[in-house]
Amino acid sequence: MWFRNLMGFNEINPLQVQENIAIDGELMTSLVNGKSYQHGVLEVPTLKELKNRIDLSVFDGSIKITEIIGNVRALHCLRDNENAMFQAASQFNMLEMISPSVTPEMGVDRYENDHTQGPACAIACGAGTIYRNYFAPINGKNGQTSENQIDGLEEIGKFFGNDKSALWKMQNGYCFPTEKGLKTISESIRKMKTQEYEALKNLLKTGIQWNTEVTNFTQKQLVSQIYCSALPIGYSNIYSGDWKEFASLVLDATYESAFYAATENYQKTGCPILYLTLVGGGVFQNELSWILSAIKSSLEKFKNVPLDVRMVSYGKSNPVISDFVKGFR
Repeated sequence: MWFRNLMGFNEINPLQVQENIAIDGELMTSLVNGKSYQHGVLEVPTLKELKNRIDLSVFDGSIKITEIIGNVRALHCLRDNENAMFQAASQFNMLEMISPSVTPEMGVDRYENDHTQGPACAIACGAGTIYRNYFAPINGKNGQTSENQIDGLEEIGKFFGNDKSALWKMQNGYCFPTEKGLKTISESIRKMKTQEYEALKNLLKTGIQWNTEVTNFTQKQLVSQIYCSALPIGYSNIYSGDWKEFASLVLDATYESAFYAATENYQKTGCPILYLTLVGGGVFQNELSWILSAIKSSLEKFKNVPLDVRMVSYGKSNPVISDFVKGFR
């Protein structure tokens, strides 16, 4: 129902949606109810591209981190969070597929039935989500389809020679390595020197929806969101320990991208707030120690940047996050 509430019509198929919405720069307007929303600007940068825009040596402040207990969808609506950066868990296509069999053509209204962090963020900024699904320019075409999607692992795939899916296949934003492919990747990463590992990390892409409107709010408010994925270990029959090197690489790059995006956002807007989630947790079954290690690495790298980092726990405090936050202070 959230789609109809915004656009005034039911979401039936991509052509019908595209014919009933007009895009003009950063604004989308429903041709049915006449309402306009700011979807903002979608960027899918590599970590290297984000790094190249920020000089961390110019900062002499100090980062802070806290645990926030709340509903991330509601947090988007707080006036104090205007211009904040929200990290959202997604798939590598920057969408919210509840399973690998769900395609972009099936639409975004269905996100309402998935009560997890990523879909909550996507619905909070519904215009940006509609844009990513139906209007994002990909390979010369507008909108994502089952055969034409954003791929956050595209450049990492080129590095490993995965152009013919020899090591992994991408299915609607889910990365599924073969057992042999995962072993090859893990061995390669283990042999890397620090500089080589950093260069590989630099190839990961995330999806940033800059200056996007919070559409489930009565007043106009803009935030930015960074859509990040992890490897779907819980969807595979391969032993979870075999994923450590590849999964940790993705997590390290994912969180570093979020911190760089938040720093750029701080420089542009003056808002230092970065909301984090446990990307790769839950059904993706990335080990919590890998996730927290990735966050810790970024906290240390950005220690002189006066970011206000907030880890969101839903409903009640998470003892592990609480201890992690206390340990960093």
